[in-house]
Amino acid sequence: MAQPKRLKIYEKLVKDSLLNDDDYLDPENPPPKDFISTGIITINLQLSGRIDGGIPIGNVSTYAGHHQHGKSIIGKALIRNAQKKGMYCIVIDDEFEWDWDQAKSIGIDCSKEALNVQQMNQIEPIQSFILNTVKGLTREERSRILFVIDSWGGLTPEGVTKKAEEGKQKQDNRDILLRNMLIKNLLSTRCTYYITNHVYANISGYGDPYKIAGGSRLMYLSHCVLQSKGKEKQFTGKDDDKVFTGGVISTRCFKSRCSREFTEIDFRIKYDGGLDMFYGLLPYALDGGYVTVDKKTSRYTRNHVKDDKKLYEKDIYNSAFWLPLFTDTDFRQFVETKFKFDDQYDADSESKFIEDISKIPTPAKVEKVEANTTDDKEDLKNQ
Repeated sequence: MAQPKRLKIYEKLVKDSLLNDDDYLDPENPPPKDFISTGIITINLQLSGRIDGGIPIGNVSTYAGHHQHGKSIIGKALIRNAQKKGMYCIVIDDEFEWDWDQAKSIGIDCSKEALNVQQMNQIEPIQSFILNTVKGLTREERSRILFVIDSWGGLTPEGVTKKAEEGKQKQDNRDILLRNMLIKNLLSTRCTYYITNHVYANISGYGDPYKIAGGSRLMYLSHCVLQSKGKEKQFTGKDDDKVFTGGVISTRCFKSRCSREFTEIDFRIKYDGGLDMFYGLLPYALDGGYVTVDKKTSRYTRNHVKDDKKLYEKDIYNSAFWLPLFTDTDFRQFVETKFKFDDQYDADSESKFIEDISKIPTPAKVEKVEANTTDDKEDLKNQ
């Protein structure tokens, strides 16, 4: 298709340097797509369609769910992995639950040069703190800062506290408005954000049990939104000797610009070991024929490994079992295809269709004949 003749607007804009500022996105040198791993392969796939993906750098990511569904522990895993990329991390701990011992045990660098934890929960001071913190930084520098806000539900307008100090308990109707303004301002900084949030409880069977709380703008402006759907406790022993060993959380991808929406996966939190990187991959390995299970013994073997040792499920969630599947087979391509969407656009066919239609002459106006009587209607029907 022949390109239309362009007006010389570009030259005029460049003359005034309007296209060369820090916000200009250069098509010849776009920023690379980079991610911070969540520490869980299946969630990386949900959010980015990649085994080595996770939350996108330079965007807002949200995980909404009920309490004890792994939101905060994933935030700490993101901090650890962001630090490995040389990023600086800032935590807004508005629930006042930060645990330095747990952070160190996960592998987080807790030095001031690598991490800053702010305990505040009022919306206006938080907004001022973040905007002033990144003031004067370039777009590239801002994207290399990870803010973890834990959690969106713990935020409160500054005016609510002041009214409470005066003995007034009136609800501040600006709550949602201030939250919506906050997320819009955070998005404008182009930093990297991981925000935990809550979902509404299903009261007496009414309402959406997974509806995200705290204003609609957070959901609309987030690059990806993860929702937890349920949790199944795992344990050893029976009855009085029962010992809980962890929990399996089911999640769905409510929104993503890098992967298919509404995909559902499971991941596991072990009470004695934190996040299980490999849990949730087994169904895909079985579906693709990469792993076979002996139904009589409930043991698993890798089909590409000669004389592979048969293992129970509890023994397969480790690097020794899964690494050969990714290095020696096309398992990675197989499982990533389940989560990626095809973003190819057939522009040529569309352009040709529009061109063909534009060449067709407009037909003459056809007079509509109204049927006024029963006989007329029958005559028209027979015609």
